[in-house]
Amino acid sequence: MESPFKGHLHTNYVPSIFEVHHIQQLLRTIYNEELSSIDAEIHQLQQQLNILFSKRDMLAKDIDAHKALTSPIRRLPPEVLQEIFMACLPDDRNPCMAASEAPMLLTRICNSWYKVAVSTPGLWARIHIVLPTASSNGIDLSEKIQQRQVVVNEWLARSRSCPLSISVYQAFSFSRTYRSSTTEKLHILFFQNTLIAHAQRWYDINLYMTPRFFSVVQRIPASDLPMLKKFHISSLSILYGGLPAGLWKNALILQSPCLEALTLSLKFQPLQMPEMALLKRWPRLISLSLRIRAGETSTGSPSIISMISQSCPLLENLRLYIDIPSSFRLSPSFDEVIKVSLPNLKALAIATSGGHAGHYSPLFGVIDAPSLQHFELYYYPQLFVSTPETIYTALSALLTNFGTNLLSWKLYPIGLDTEYMTSLLKLTPCLRELTFSSGQFDLVQWHRQGITFTSYEFFDDTFMQLLTPSLDEDPENIVCPQLEIFKCTMGIATKISEEAVANFIRARRHLSLRGLGNSMRHIEITVLPGHAFNDNICIGPPPYSEEGVSGGLVYLREPARGSFSPHAGCPFSLAEISREMGRTNTVQD
Repeated sequence: MESPFKGHLHTNYVPSIFEVHHIQQLLRTIYNEELSSIDAEIHQLQQQLNILFSKRDMLAKDIDAHKALTSPIRRLPPEVLQEIFMACLPDDRNPCMAASEAPMLLTRICNSWYKVAVSTPGLWARIHIVLPTASSNGIDLSEKIQQRQVVVNEWLARSRSCPLSISVYQAFSFSRTYRSSTTEKLHILFFQNTLIAHAQRWYDINLYMTPRFFSVVQRIPASDLPMLKKFHISSLSILYGGLPAGLWKNALILQSPCLEALTLSLKFQPLQMPEMALLKRWPRLISLSLRIRAGETSTGSPSIISMISQSCPLLENLRLYIDIPSSFRLSPSFDEVIKVSLPNLKALAIATSGGHAGHYSPLFGVIDAPSLQHFELYYYPQLFVSTPETIYTALSALLTNFGTNLLSWKLYPIGLDTEYMTSLLKLTPCLRELTFSSGQFDLVQWHRQGITFTSYEFFDDTFMQLLTPSLDEDPENIVCPQLEIFKCTMGIATKISEEAVANFIRARRHLSLRGLGNSMRHIEITVLPGHAFNDNICIGPPPYSEEGVSGGLVYLREPARGSFSPHAGCPFSLAEISREMGRTNTVQD
């Protein structure tokens, strides 16, 4: 039926009172009846659709289930599946006791995978153990440790006769409860009852602990450790008191002659010069990391390197943390010091703290490492008595000996200016990777405590321009022509603009096209929370995205972990860092 008011619809027509009654009668009768009829038909069709959708979902599930039966992974022999499982383990640390990662995750997929996983000893031959430090969720600390002991015992039992790689993290805390003797005793009992029982299979042991804890470990005789090849012990805590004199000399666990990798880095007990004779016990050492207290004069300092060279002829990786006493004095005969050769050394890391920057020359200038390719340097001098000139003199003495062969250099450039930093980089013509990093000094933690340093003012657009070669620049004057990777992870890059970075990358690309150097492959700049950004830094994709360079600007927040996290003591994973990124520009090749 056609409405008599059709010509007035969608207009400004004002109906009369009679017409209003007529319209209302039409709506109550004819239109409402027709609308109800259509709704009923729609409802009927919708029910039919729902039935069809339900049948389709059931059929799709049956199809997927049948497809799953034909999945190639079902036909893989257990031996192949075991190799795949082994490849799931982290390669930069020991697996954690967490259900979210292998090997625990592999036991939670299906019954057949569970059987394969628990019957693969290699999956359970590595473990990272975090010692509980407080009660949690109403569970008493002693009960919590007992639960962990049960899990660790079952874990290691699955490893059967495999050599064991174990890392133990005794978390640092200011808590009085944590520092109590009761907590310490519970930790020691856990270690004795759980881990020492497997000492015959220890291969790689990494311990982060307090002094009293180590007093138990050091009593394990070398005869009980026939497989021990790598032993690492470290701690940054100085709140728990020291250990008896002669600690290292009398430690039975350190008397094994088969060690190939060794770390003795205790803040509370640095190695003293007379104890350096211990190194003669380990002629097979390939990797060595030591915290050493330098002698009172420079005549004792070069002998640190000399004793290492004489005692460890096969050494390829050396990491030194050198504490320089305030009473340190240069010897009048320093100029007569003979260089010490480390012919097989490929990687060297040096961290120093205390002292005048001029004191570093006798520590650095004696090293002769012709095969060195990777170098890390973290120094923290007394800045109020150190100048850029003295710091440059010390560092140039080091790079003069082996800078020409360096492929990667990571340093904490505190106290230097633009001119001196550029001069140092000119001593490394083959450098391919350059990283400015805080290293052992936690700038994130310093930032939280309101501690700031202004000694890296050189790091701005002017410095980037010095690294940016011009088209007409003399090839002899180009700084680090082979550079491919550049990182700044100190949070000091807030004065660098994206435009300067883009110009740097494009100039390097042109350098490569001219056959005078390499193109950049990766550039990464990390900024600490709370730092002001340069006004020229863009928020969108970096302007060098078309240059095929990965990386970008990263605003970093330290990932949070609970006190009972099984990952405590491990490096932060990419997933953890990604979750905490407040501002990130990322471009992939």
